[in-house]
Amino acid sequence: MKKLIYISLLLSVLDVQSQTYSSNYEEVMFEAIHKDSLHYNFFESLLAIETSMTPELASEYKQKVTSILESIPPKETKAKKEKKRIEKLYDNIHNTFLKKYTLTANFNDIFEDGTYNCVTASAVSYTHLR
Repeated sequence: MKKLIYISLLLSVLDVQSQTYSSNYEEVMFEAIHKDSLHYNFFESLLAIETSMTPELASEYKQKVTSILESIPPKETKAKKEKKRIEKLYDNIHNTFLKKYTLTANFNDIFEDGTYNCVTASAVSYTHLR
């Protein structure tokens, strides 16, 4: 059993070392996740699929979403008011970013041309609400 564990650990290390990346940004994201898989920037990791992504562009996208969140009042204690607050947030995100639905969309498409799908639209909200 110990041999099996050692072999699988060795194979996982070799696999990580032989990994190729489509961009420097993607490599940095994978290294961050590898170092600490619980405390990395989830929003920025979703942008790693784009080969031309840079830290500056990721920061710009994040700031756009943050500015919408900052325009909404803080969490309400009463359920009815909180529901209205979430609806307003949803409407603001939808009106600002989500322009054209398609089955195949990458996360960064939301910020580039407004193209989105169910997963990417959920991700843009989730990454800042959790």
